[in-house]
Amino acid sequence: VHQGKPDPEGFTLAIRKLGIDPKQTVIFEDSPAGIEAGKRAGALVIALSTTHPPERLRAAKLILPDLTTVDPDFIETLVRSTATSPINARHNL
Repeated sequence: VHQGKPDPEGFTLAIRKLGIDPKQTVIFEDSPAGIEAGKRAGALVIALSTTHPPERLRAAKLILPDLTTVDPDFIETLVRSTATSPINARHNL
């Protein structure tokens, strides 16, 4: 990777190498630059407020406190949805 975040190169390279459709990709990020990179790569980005407060992560589709709150069925529903407004979850899903 020649460019760091917020450039999407790292994510687009990984997505391409895995042969995955970016629209079917979920990226978990904990920084504003990472969220921007993931979105620019065409993926659904879920923020984890482990290193930055939720206010700084609002560009993500969903904000969770950490990975322990991830509900795989809910994430799959999010990926399949066409909703464009951010969801802010501050509780266990």
